[in-house]
Amino acid sequence: MQRNKAYQLAVANALWIEKTFPLRPEFLAAMSPYGAGFFPADFKGAPDAERIRINKWVGEKTNDR
Repeated sequence: MQRNKAYQLAVANALWIEKTFPLRPEFLAAMSPYGAGFFPADFKGAPDAERIRINKWVGEKTNDR
């Protein structure tokens, strides 16, 4: 098999959830095996700041692609 070093695959998972939304511990436990990071977000009070924060996180995980 010939390898092509021009490509790289990276996978990143995250849950961005409104910080005032109550989450059940069972839900968090169920998400744990999937490797998703959990990020409380202030979508109600600061949606633009959260959008910037999410886009920055995505950029870091995808080498700004």
